[in-house]
Amino acid sequence: MCKIVEKIKFNITKLMSTGFFFIVISDSFAKIVAFCGGTILVGILSKSDYGMYSYINNAYSILVAMGDMGSVTAMFEFTQGNYNDEARFRGFSSYGLRRCLLFNCIPVISILLSPYFYPYVVDGAEKMVLYLCGLPLIKNLTFFLQVNLRANLKNNKYSAVNVFSILVHYIILIPFAYKGGVFAALCAGYVYELATLALALFMNRGLLHISKKHTVCLSVSDKRKFGKFAVLSQINALGATFLTLLDVFMIGLIYSNEEIIASYKVATVIPSAVAFIPTSIMVYASPFLSRNYQKYAEASKIYRKIILCTVCVCTFIAIVGITTASWLLPLIFGKQYSDAITCYIILLIGFLFNGGLYIPSVVAINSQRKVGVTFCITVCSGAANIFLDTILIYRYGSIGAAVATAGVSIISGLAAFGYFELLVRKNSYITLRSIKGGQK
Repeated sequence: MCKIVEKIKFNITKLMSTGFFFIVISDSFAKIVAFCGGTILVGILSKSDYGMYSYINNAYSILVAMGDMGSVTAMFEFTQGNYNDEARFRGFSSYGLRRCLLFNCIPVISILLSPYFYPYVVDGAEKMVLYLCGLPLIKNLTFFLQVNLRANLKNNKYSAVNVFSILVHYIILIPFAYKGGVFAALCAGYVYELATLALALFMNRGLLHISKKHTVCLSVSDKRKFGKFAVLSQINALGATFLTLLDVFMIGLIYSNEEIIASYKVATVIPSAVAFIPTSIMVYASPFLSRNYQKYAEASKIYRKIILCTVCVCTFIAIVGITTASWLLPLIFGKQYSDAITCYIILLIGFLFNGGLYIPSVVAINSQRKVGVTFCITVCSGAANIFLDTILIYRYGSIGAAVATAGVSIISGLAAFGYFELLVRKNSYITLRSIKGGQK
């Protein structure tokens, strides 16, 4: 009994020293604030205005989906893979920042050209989206600065920026929405994003490696590998947001009704919000997985602890959410959103597999630089979702969209989990054979 208690104490002390509780507590607080703020926003705006606001944000998210072409994600992985080599660590950090600044122009151009190719179906949405063309520049740079804090294991500073970001978001957004409606709520984005950027820059003092001289130690091959990883990672990252973005896009395209969009968006609020739990766990665990690149036995031990944790937590959340659905949604969002209950239950089932299996498995696969595999899973998931949405939304409306999302989440979660297990077993077998061959 004493040994068990000592082991628990040791593990808690280790988690505290490495910043686990900073990340989880800050993410928990941030999501609680986001949930409360989102609920207040639903109450402030009429159902049609909230549908309009959701449609514009959804269009914006699709248009900026390529982000910085994966520069920040690649920076994180390559710095962690070289954490024992300070020169290469700084080199990849500097190269990632330069690429991030360069590719920031892509989402801006995408928004400015959107009237020529994006199928806007809600009146007034096109003009409002154009007002948001400067936001990607600010948000992508802030994202780099936050990830740079994680790369340097400054989890307390990362958490501070995270909490500040969500607090200032709703402190500014809610009064703007109350006074000026949808347009003012959208314009508020510039105010709170600039405030977050200022704090993130302050927290990164002494951690930024801007000069090009830091990249001298990187070969052409290093930069090519970095670029390939970055592009594939960005495409893979689309899978995290693609499912709900596509649903809202397809519902708007087929029905052109703000109230149907609003109901479906409300159904996604809680499943999307609670996804912070597996995401927070992976934010903490990803450096340790990346630092065990090609050390499959060690990576597998970490991975299996993570999977046990995420599956148990997500199962508990899904059960509680489903059993309380009939009264929880009307209580929080109002009786006018009672039609969202069925979609909400279906999406919670999808969350179980997405949060429990897909999120940790994809991070584990990427930590071993197998981005081609996650790329294949992303492409197949996207194709399946488009196919299912096209058929099911026409027949069953928003419920069809929820079924398509949940179905794809289940399949992709099982596929990612299965692949990483096969990867570990295959390499463990190869290692064992090489050891036996050496003994002979």
